[in-house]
Amino acid sequence: MPTLNIAIPDTLTEYVLRQVEEQGYGSADDYVGELIRSVQKEEVRRKLEAELLLGLESGPAEPITVDDWQAMRQEVQRRREMRQGNT
Repeated sequence: MPTLNIAIPDTLTEYVLRQVEEQGYGSADDYVGELIRSVQKEEVRRKLEAELLLGLESGPAEPITVDDWQAMRQEVQRRREMRQGNT
């Protein structure tokens, strides 16, 4: 695994070490890794929320017909075949 060295002020170092102790992390690396994963999850949540809002703002809902489902299946199949052809 690659190593990433960072420099932080003494006050932040003390905070990190205190969190490692109080929260039961195995090391500062574990704590910082958890912080990064938390930020990644939040980013995914924000993107999903934005997509959901776009959907809500796109207009009134319309029932999906049998033909709509068939068209979606065909599009999925077309994309699958394109991906398999490109690998």
